[in-house]
Amino acid sequence: MLKRQIKAIYYAVAGPMMHASGAVYRLFLAPRSGVVKVQLGPGQKNYLPGWINVDANIFTGKCDVWADLRRKLPFRDETIDLIDSHHVVEHLPDIAFHFREIHRCLKPGGCFRIGGPNGDAAIRKLAEGDSDWFID
Repeated sequence: MLKRQIKAIYYAVAGPMMHASGAVYRLFLAPRSGVVKVQLGPGQKNYLPGWINVDANIFTGKCDVWADLRRKLPFRDETIDLIDSHHVVEHLPDIAFHFREIHRCLKPGGCFRIGGPNGDAAIRKLAEGDSDWFID
């Protein structure tokens, strides 16, 4: 994992280009119909063929769309059937904004699969009814 300072420099330099890349994709290339499956943050090892793989790192990751996942997602409203996001949210500064973006992009009845560090512990806490650790 990159050090915090290196990440900050990367996003300062590449952020405007990622923003432009995502905007161009959303306006001209993003699917308008059909079954659309999106994976956020595939990295190098988790690329899914047949899916639209979106990542912020085009240097060491493998992706179809280069976009800053901290900003508006590169898709039109209500056009995605399934979004898979594994080990992404813990890197985002505004999780509530990200979840609103997921909701905006999903079709009615669409599915959002999310995973992150300590997911098993979170599910156990939820099953136990322990809501003290949830973010408001």
